[in-house]
Amino acid sequence: MPIIGAKALDIDSTNNIIYGFNWSLLLFENLKIYNQIALNPNSSSRGIQVGIKWLNPLNSSNSFLNIEWNTSSSTMFSMNQGQLNQTYSHLGHELAHPLGSGFQEILLRGQFSYKMSFIRFNYNYAKIQDIYNGNEIFEPLENILSNTKTYKTRLFLNTNIGIMLNKETNMEISIGHMTRKNNNLLENYIFLSWRTNLKNDYFDQ
Repeated sequence: MPIIGAKALDIDSTNNIIYGFNWSLLLFENLKIYNQIALNPNSSSRGIQVGIKWLNPLNSSNSFLNIEWNTSSSTMFSMNQGQLNQTYSHLGHELAHPLGSGFQEILLRGQFSYKMSFIRFNYNYAKIQDIYNGNEIFEPLENILSNTKTYKTRLFLNTNIGIMLNKETNMEISIGHMTRKNNNLLENYIFLSWRTNLKNDYFDQ
């Protein structure tokens, strides 16, 4: 007879189990802190997320400010050679985080609105372990070079200002600047966009 939660206690070489815990606390009406913790008993790894979100700062409607820190040990989502069919992935992509594991990341994002105009920003900096140190979720633990540690950095800066044309469909027009830096490779873009952001509440697909 199946018992909910019983498999979570079955820690052995046949199960690639990760334990998770999350909580959030509403400090004030519009200020929330949140936290997630993940533990992998097979590789003694852990992942942590800590963030704070301020809704409608300075009484500015349709605005928010969010600061978040994420870290994940190398081998957090790795598995043993006999668990290759138990990767934490979907269609060849990581489920938990696009960087896999073995990284530290800081994010700053937000939006400030006034009537129909807005300024929006999304800044991200990450330090990532490289060369089979466990950041690759599809690589078995047996193949990881535990004594070789190299790092790469990634910087992403996106700032744009615009006007909301239709709140029902989130149609907007904006102009902005984007910077992407991967180690010493630097790219800069100036963009003009006209887009909508439709919310799909239909999940039965």
